[in-house]
Amino acid sequence: MHSIVHAAINRFGAIHPDAQVSLNAWAQLASKNKFSTFNGLKAIFLNMDAVKNKNGDSLTVFNIHGNAVRLVAAIHYKRKYFLC
Repeated sequence: MHSIVHAAINRFGAIHPDAQVSLNAWAQLASKNKFSTFNGLKAIFLNMDAVKNKNGDSLTVFNIHGNAVRLVAAIHYKRKYFLC
């Protein structure tokens, strides 16, 4: 799956260096795997939830770094990429 997130992770990690290792681990897992469904994603990332934003769009919230960090992503399974 193609991730459009590395710059955001690096910026956040510069401000919160204690979370950088956890964010990098998440990014590595996300980019190495191919997810075609929410359930496939949930098999790898156990601590996540699907939510809807005010426009009704589906988003995925990942709890990272012992639930101290929330990463919100719009995942496009058919196009094989996600945005954070």
